[in-house]
Amino acid sequence: MTKNIPSSVQEGHAHVYLNGQKLGRTHTITYRLKSIPQGTHQVRVVLSTNGYEEITVQGQPVSGTVTITR
Repeated sequence: MTKNIPSSVQEGHAHVYLNGQKLGRTHTITYRLKSIPQGTHQVRVVLSTNGYEEITVQGQPVSGTVTITR
């Protein structure tokens, strides 16, 4: 976490989840999913500020979820 710098929605990163379990974060537009087991899974991406707070619009996190099958 960056200290002494105010949070900004202009800077930040995305947290990546697989089936509700946090895999990591990315500061770029890509994230490589590795070793996904066979089956159907949900991938969720949530945007966060540089201060690690979720970015929200009208109280709802800015996020997206897709279902993938391998």
